Amino acid sequence: MKIAAIAPVLNEVDFVGYSVMAALSGMHSFHYGIDEKTSDGTLELIRMLSETIGKGKVFWYKAPEFNIDPMNMKQYNGAFNCLIECARSTGAEAVMFLHPDMVITNPEVIEGIK
Repeated sequence: MKIAAIAPVLNEVDFVGYSVMAALSGMHSFHYGIDEKTSDGTLELIRMLSETIGKGKVFWYKAPEFNIDPMNMKQYNGAFNCLIECARSTGAEAVMFLHPDMVITNPEVIEGIK
């Protein structure tokens, strides 16, 4: 099964690279909605990953729907729904939330999910 990781992100440069690298071998794709308030290099790092080791697997999006207020659940859910559609457009059959500070330690298990 082709499983994609999705997450809206705001200032996650310290974590996102490690998170992607740990799961790269088992994940179909990664989809990050970049909040426009991000100012710590997160966008640049994700862009670099999408152009190098994650080419064809790491995608990033920067649009108003990713400028989320965590206290506004409708807005937060809308960002997730948008990322689900982005993942589906690349052939993902299922999605999982993988926040950049979460690390998958056994990516080979993902490949075996049916």
